[in-house]
Parts: sequence; C-alpha cells; structure tokens
Amino acid sequence: MKGFYYLVGLISGAIIGSIVTYNLMKVEYEEIPIDLSDKEEPEKEEPAKSHEHEEAELEKRAQQRYEELLKKYGYDQDENKSDNDPYEISPDEFDDEYEYEKISLTYYADGILADDVGDPMDDDDIMASVGLNFESYFSDTKRNAVYIRNDQRNCDYEILRDLEPFEEYYKKARYRVK
Repeated sequence: MKGFYYLVGLISGAIIGSIVTYNLMKVEYEEIPIDLSDKEEPEKEEPAKSHEHEEAELEKRAQQRYEELLKKYGYDQDENKSDNDPYEISPDEFDDEYEYEKISLTYYADGILADDVGDPMDDDDIMASVGLNFESYFSDTKRNAVYIRNDQRNCDYEILRDLEPFEEYYKKARYRVK
C-alpha cells in the first residue's frame, strides 16, 4: 500500500508541475511579440552572400593570377591552345585509364598547389602538369575535387581542395615530423 501512495504522489506531482510550468511559460511568452518573418530572412541570406562574395573574390584573384602568368610566359590564350594542353576529365575517366600515372595534388585556400608529398609547386611545374587555368575548375563552390588529364606526360591528376591555408598544413606537418 505504501508503494501505491508513493506512485500516486509521484504522478500527481508531475501533473501539477507540468500545469504550473505551462501556465508560467504561456504568460511569459504571450508578452513577447513574435515577428519572425522579417528578422530571420536577412540573417540566413547574409552568410550565403558572404560565402558567395568570398568565392567570387577567390575566382577573381585566380583569374588575375592566371592572366599575369600567361603574360609573363608569353602565352596568348587563343593562339597557343593546342590539343596537348591538360584538360578536365570526369572522375570515371580518371579511374578508367590504366596506362596513365595517377598523381594527387592539393589546392589550398590561399591559392597554393602542392604536390603529392606536400611541397608547393612553382608556376613552371603547374604549367607543365595541370595548366595554369586549373583554378577555374573550382568555380563551383560544391566541388572539392577536380580531375585533369595531361596526354603529354601520360598522367591523370586529382586536385583536392583543402579549405585551410598551406601555412596551417605546413605547421601541422612540421610538428608531426619532430
């Protein structure tokens, strides 16, 4: 019988506590005007605009760098375009070609392209391997990998986007070695 009274007391305490809490919260929140339609939309749009702006700025800098390097090495985009230039391929094509060597590169957020052992590549290496316009393939913000074929070198390159700058990678790699 003692257990029965205990159970009834527990259930009635829970019910009374719930009713009191409901009434207090109802009074509290009735005083606050709710107008979420105007307040939430700009908050949701700002991060998207900021991200889009960052991507546009990154693409603009990449295009400027590409044009500077073309001028530096004396290339004209239309005149010197040949069939042997590196070109983008699909992930399926990357896996299908067994005669081509597979090389993985990393493209860091600060615009540095590193080879498969983590060393930054200079402009001559980039031009000879994947071409200076490889950055333009990352214009779609959802792409984290690009596949490029170089028929002259018989190589397929997988370029993976890393969202942190090369300096951060270098710091981490340096601490791992010691």
